[in-house]
Amino acid sequence: MANPPFDSPLTKGGIKGGIGEGQAIGIDLGLNHFAITSDGTKHGNPQYYRKYETKLAKKQQELSHKQLGSHNRYKAKVKVASGRGLR
Repeated sequence: MANPPFDSPLTKGGIKGGIGEGQAIGIDLGLNHFAITSDGTKHGNPQYYRKYETKLAKKQQELSHKQLGSHNRYKAKVKVASGRGLR
């Protein structure tokens, strides 16, 4: 089996050593760290939207300056709606 049901993309390669039968593992979900396991391993909180927040604001401002009904406004609207040009 490629991905066991307990595997997570956060572990990057599966759980090392696994857990034995009858053992419990705790996972704490938080704001500063996405997940903290019972053994103290911390996984970062990916905040992808913050990276593109300023670019999105700039594209929205460009959209607001386009003339209503123009083809360039339509193209700018598509870029803002789809996220194109932000990455």
